[in-house]
Amino acid sequence: MDKQSVLEHLAGVRAALLTAVEGLSEAEMTTLPVAGVWTIKDILAHISGWAAWDLAGIRSIVAGERPDFSEIQEVDTFNARLVAERDAWPLDQILAEVRDTQTALQELLANMPDEDLFRVGPFQGPYWDNLAGWLQVTWEHEEEHVAQIQAWRATHGRT
Repeated sequence: MDKQSVLEHLAGVRAALLTAVEGLSEAEMTTLPVAGVWTIKDILAHISGWAAWDLAGIRSIVAGERPDFSEIQEVDTFNARLVAERDAWPLDQILAEVRDTQTALQELLANMPDEDLFRVGPFQGPYWDNLAGWLQVTWEHEEEHVAQIQAWRATHGRT
């Protein structure tokens, strides 16, 4: 895998997410549970919250600092906090964060030397050895949520 493949995976999954919610009403995205008790808005809040956290962590790496992984040690608590923090946000604001974090991440990565993505560094996480691995965990996680939304759409005749 090279940097271009990483960028394409990230862009492709985010495009799939936005396509998965395209054409749904605000009521469908904010009132009907899709994954447990989470609505599509909650899933988007969860994804955008993680994307903002990822972006901050990767910016730390670029600045030569070690990202703080302590707040994600209790992942369920962290997930709940991300959704709760965005609960009062309008859907449009969450969608804007979904788009904006992706744009910022793509720009940051595009300007990063290829070798920096694949170098094993002090920012190893529980599931990755390098930044490319971190990003792979990110897009695989997002793919799971895209599949949930697509399955909900199919179940509700919204394909």
